[in-house]
Amino acid sequence: MRIMAGRLKGRVLRIPAEAGCRPMLGVARKALFDIIRPRIGPASSFLDLFGGTGGVGIEAWSRGVDDVTINEIDRGRNRCIGENLAALGIAETVKLFRLDFREMLDYAARHGLSFDLVFTAPPYAETEYYGAVLAFFRSHPACLRTDGLLILEHHMKFKPDTAGFAVTKESRYGETVLLFLSLPQPAASEGRT
Repeated sequence: MRIMAGRLKGRVLRIPAEAGCRPMLGVARKALFDIIRPRIGPASSFLDLFGGTGGVGIEAWSRGVDDVTINEIDRGRNRCIGENLAALGIAETVKLFRLDFREMLDYAARHGLSFDLVFTAPPYAETEYYGAVLAFFRSHPACLRTDGLLILEHHMKFKPDTAGFAVTKESRYGETVLLFLSLPQPAASEGRT
């Protein structure tokens, strides 16, 4: 997998060898970053909740997000991500966790972390994971910054329950769907007279 743009453009990432790792399609990865480009900058915060290859989080860092967190519970995949970070010279910059995604979200809530962009691409067969992620952000809205985006990558045959979120964009690439969600902003309270 090759990094498409930014500080690390053209660098090649090693991909975990084990079965079950699904690297994001190049066309979908390009589209993802084209869509979120206006939200990317040094002050942005990016969480890749199901890191897999680590390619999405590393691409985010390459394109200018200085605060990137990648979480991947699988030991082999996590090790591969760590090796890629070290080879790229960003192991001290990108935060890498090896937690169950629920533990990662709980960690974020306990430590007062909030993100501008949260990318969620669990194994397609684990459809209940989407519901757990959506439920977490419904009950912990402070973990998604104002105007932040929760981005779900899912199979076209699955439709997540997005109640409580605004769908800002939905795009399909082959059998892959990218769904961009935001939380409604609280109405500004009126001043007293």
